Amino acid sequence: MEKTTKITELNAKEKVELLAKLSFEKFARNVVSLEVTDLIYLTDYFLIMTVDSQPQMKAMVEHLKLEGREKGLELFHIEGEKGLTWMLMYFGDVTVHVFLQKERELYDLEGLWFQAKKEIFEDDVNREE
Repeated sequence: MEKTTKITELNAKEKVELLAKLSFEKFARNVVSLEVTDLIYLTDYFLIMTVDSQPQMKAMVEHLKLEGREKGLELFHIEGEKGLTWMLMYFGDVTVHVFLQKERELYDLEGLWFQAKKEIFEDDVNREE
């Protein structure tokens, strides 16, 4: 039987890495994290990604919710289910932002939080050999 890693065993950085990897399973694009630990008190990281459509957004959020729970992550809150152009998932020390391209450009979180340490994630899940 495979051991499931529980939330108490993962620090915020490890949660970001796990959620980024899970996002590629549903074909997220332009996945980046911003370390905002010293800039705001509500969360330590933003994980920002782009999807191509509202159905993909719904599938992404559901996937992160279910697979995250399976891995022991606690999801505290979801915002944006009505408009489906920008959804926010609050995992405590990690906040996930799922955008359609137009809204990502409009709200420009990376520009707004330019002081944050940025990490770009590569899609190792769907990479062709």
